Amino acid sequence: MDAPLYWIVGAGSGIGRAMALKCLAQGCRVYLSGRRQAALEETAALARELPGQPVVLPLDAARPGQAAAAAGDIFARHGRIDALALSVGAAAAGGLADTSLETWRNMATSHLDTVFLACQAALPGLTAAPDGNILIIGSVFGLRGKANRLAYCTVKGGIVNFTRSLALELAGQVRVNSICPGWVATDMSLSLVNAAPDPAAALQDRRDWHPMGRGGTPEEVAETAWFVMSGAAAWMTGQNIALDGGYTAR
Repeated sequence: MDAPLYWIVGAGSGIGRAMALKCLAQGCRVYLSGRRQAALEETAALARELPGQPVVLPLDAARPGQAAAAAGDIFARHGRIDALALSVGAAAAGGLADTSLETWRNMATSHLDTVFLACQAALPGLTAAPDGNILIIGSVFGLRGKANRLAYCTVKGGIVNFTRSLALELAGQVRVNSICPGWVATDMSLSLVNAAPDPAAALQDRRDWHPMGRGGTPEEVAETAWFVMSGAAAWMTGQNIALDGGYTAR
């Protein structure tokens, strides 16, 4: 068999980009998807010296039909998809009184609809692979509640049970897991920090969430992702892995 073939949705920045670069460093062929073509091209450019082969495939996975078309193209070219990795969604602060219905629906679309549609689209290619598997980037806020994060905690909790339910449905055919990171410094997470009245205090507060005294990096998440998607984790399915500097150990 030729090089492993991975499809990463959300590969234009943050954890998705780090996962893509890790897979490319291991010699994989990686389809890079997301809404921003320029960001995907930037990811591909960063991989110029790596042994893998990046293929830019822009799409908006929340729009019905786009993920299906992309997955169909990948399957037609290669006859399989070894792994689908999803790092999608937006950040939003707010509680019950100050979360608008528009924000609530947008969060559900960007976190849940995208995952559902991409997984559904990739299924034929994943079942054709010898160890086809799905990896979703969730959050510790899917495992624990957090005040002033109502919509975000709700959709990330949805990812946790989506992972469990789909893993049971596809057991023996396709592995399904998620990684639930603590606070990781990405463009999305820093947008909330920078919007705070005192960004420096907000950043320190996030570091203090973790008993280890710091947040994580996209590259640390990517290392765990590589293991989970690889054959070394062939007996792992239905797991929501807390990668969180001790946050959920309390």
